[in-house]
Amino acid sequence: MCLRNPFLSLACILNVAVADQWISPRTIDLISENGEWAAKIQPETERQTFSPAESRGFATATIAHKGKSLQFELRNEWMPVDAIMLNNGHLLTFDDWHRMGYGDSVAVLYSQRGGTVWHRTLSELITEEKEQQAPHSASSIWWRKTPVEWQYGSDEESVVITLADEHQLAIQLLNGATEFIEVQDVGNHPERLVARARAENRLGNYVKESELLEQVIELAPEDLNAYIALGQSYNRQQLHTHAVSLLTRATERFGETDQEPHTLVNLYCELATAHAPYAGISPTGITMINGKILGEQERQYPNNLEAAEAALRIACLIMPSYNLPYQKLARILETEGREAEIAELLQARYESGLNNTYERERFITDIGNYYKSNHQYAVAANWYEKLYSPTKVSNTFTYQSLAKVYEELEKYDSAIAIHQQLIDYWEAMNSRNIWDRNIQKSKNAITELIHQKQEPLKNSTK
Repeated sequence: MCLRNPFLSLACILNVAVADQWISPRTIDLISENGEWAAKIQPETERQTFSPAESRGFATATIAHKGKSLQFELRNEWMPVDAIMLNNGHLLTFDDWHRMGYGDSVAVLYSQRGGTVWHRTLSELITEEKEQQAPHSASSIWWRKTPVEWQYGSDEESVVITLADEHQLAIQLLNGATEFIEVQDVGNHPERLVARARAENRLGNYVKESELLEQVIELAPEDLNAYIALGQSYNRQQLHTHAVSLLTRATERFGETDQEPHTLVNLYCELATAHAPYAGISPTGITMINGKILGEQERQYPNNLEAAEAALRIACLIMPSYNLPYQKLARILETEGREAEIAELLQARYESGLNNTYERERFITDIGNYYKSNHQYAVAANWYEKLYSPTKVSNTFTYQSLAKVYEELEKYDSAIAIHQQLIDYWEAMNSRNIWDRNIQKSKNAITELIHQKQEPLKNSTK
């Protein structure tokens, strides 16, 4: 029996690790394969965004059969990501909207009358080890193909779904028990080869990753994302000459074409990495990169900083709102001791976003992150403080970063206050305990900060 649901686009699969944009969910209609059962699933209507200020209701489903219908509430907050109407009248849902892979409703089977037959967490479905190996983003764990790709098992007693790495998972409909099905050969499908290559990357198998991506380029020579992914793989293996050759060809082939700006920027950024892989790192300080101990010849790798800078300046012109080329260009300038130019570069980027609230906030965070990573904590604090409010939390990541630089500056009371503010924020929105880990991290941070604060006092009394 053939798999349901078409492939994702190649570009979508290549960018799954970083793509984390969710539109508001819509009502979906389902029909069982035998045509006897239908279902309508509607999202919780009050919520517009995944925010603590929004209500936290649940999706509803209406199952219809032979002129009769029954409506009931699902376990899925807001809306399930995917659902299957089965031939026996049962409804199988996957994942909560905006939180794929999290919670105890990653897979739920509902009976014809709306009762929960069983529900499973992700680790119960695929084991904790495979959960850690799956692609993670800020909101979700992308553990399977989306939309769900599935087929019935034998006698319709199970469904078999395709995982993110192109292996499969059989789920018994009776009790939710699962069996991992290893798929050795994914055929000559570029989309499947890319998904398997990404899985090899997450396992650290970079040679196998590059072999798969080379096949992709042979099969899909017009897909720029495949060139970028292969260039990244070469760079991970310190095959920088290979990466320069490949990516230079890609700029000649795609540079003047109508490509998506974000993708073109990634191309030039990866080319810059190939030209100057160790920019910002003292050559004598390089001992290991990507788990590989470098030999003396590799430690003295002759970085082509001029070529790298040229590629990055092109990237900045293509998409001024994208942070990555600015970060890399700042590292190049830092390597050459051009500190004044770094300040001018980052200030210009900040000023370019003043008329857009979202871009302004993002630019400030990016600039603060640069100075924080460069151990210039006072400067980083000055940037983060532009976004800080003692009465509300606008961006948890920025607030955590500000707390960290306060700790480095020994402003322990200020760091403690931010962590307590974050705890209050998370506790206010902690539906079904999904923020417990964040809360505990901040509590642990406060304990450590109190200890650090008291340590100098102990020393002074000795």
